[in-house]
Amino acid sequence: MCTLTSRRSNGCLVVTMNRDEARSRAEERPPTKTGTSPIILAPRDGQAEGTWFGVNDRGVVAGLLNLYPDGIEEPPPSGTATRGELVDHVLQQRDIEESIDWVRNRCDPARYSPFQIAVFSTNEASLFTWRGIGVSRGNTLEEVQLQEEWILLSSSSWRSREVLPWREDQFNLWRSRGAPHCDSLPEFHRMQPEGLAEWAPLMARVNASTRSITQVEIESASSQVTLRYWPRPDGADFEKASFADEHPWQAQLKLKRSSSST
Repeated sequence: MCTLTSRRSNGCLVVTMNRDEARSRAEERPPTKTGTSPIILAPRDGQAEGTWFGVNDRGVVAGLLNLYPDGIEEPPPSGTATRGELVDHVLQQRDIEESIDWVRNRCDPARYSPFQIAVFSTNEASLFTWRGIGVSRGNTLEEVQLQEEWILLSSSSWRSREVLPWREDQFNLWRSRGAPHCDSLPEFHRMQPEGLAEWAPLMARVNASTRSITQVEIESASSQVTLRYWPRPDGADFEKASFADEHPWQAQLKLKRSSSST
């Protein structure tokens, strides 16, 4: 239940992600730095300690979405490991090539419930999809290279066959209007039309809602990584939560070249 967008152009990468989560789940923790080589910057789940989104000082960004196989008569079994550890594994690698190789060749997807994980740098990006164990799902980890300037990824546990095409239409409409932003935050990520909160990128449902928005911006020319984090305002009505009315929590990293590239 999340929405991720990215734009990669002229040596600059911006990835923004709404995290949707059950209202009953523990409060998440704001981004912290972990590790030394590489340094990882990511928010943290308050329950399982993992993360859904982050960046390292090698210029690798990873975003995780739960996958909900809509319409499958026999849902895949739950995994034994938390999906929140996947982003950490990806970001612990030395560069984008090693990060992609870890997912492609060293990750055992059968340990996890269905997921999608996108791995980005300013030069390339790949999307990996695990649909779960079962004959109808092929037991394979699918990989697609993300070559377009703009990318939208989204998931929904509720009416996904209708919600996901609707979000894609809204994303394309937002772009056709010039892709307006509120400071650095794409307005698409704050979209919650009246009467459509259950469908919107800024989602609100009876049992779940958007908990936070996190964004990474990487500028190759300045070797600068900036992470911005907008938590749901304290005490905000889930139906009318107003993100980005205040300046976000923000931290920066300096890009480092991996030892394998020197």
